Amino acid sequence: MIPILIYTQGCDLQSAVDIVGELCKASVDRFVASRALLPSWGTEVDRAVEQYVLGLQDWISGGL
Repeated sequence: MIPILIYTQGCDLQSAVDIVGELCKASVDRFVASRALLPSWGTEVDRAVEQYVLGLQDWISGGL
């Protein structure tokens, strides 16, 4: 994404890194906020949803 911003927006390297950092932080913040809003569907489904959400969390962490 950084090279794309540099090319399309005419950013210097540091500006592009800053923009990507802000986008990543905003994405993680939305994930955390959305996770807090998940309703309960009962013990069994809640457990499965929690496992799924933890997998998403690991995927996000791995990408960072």
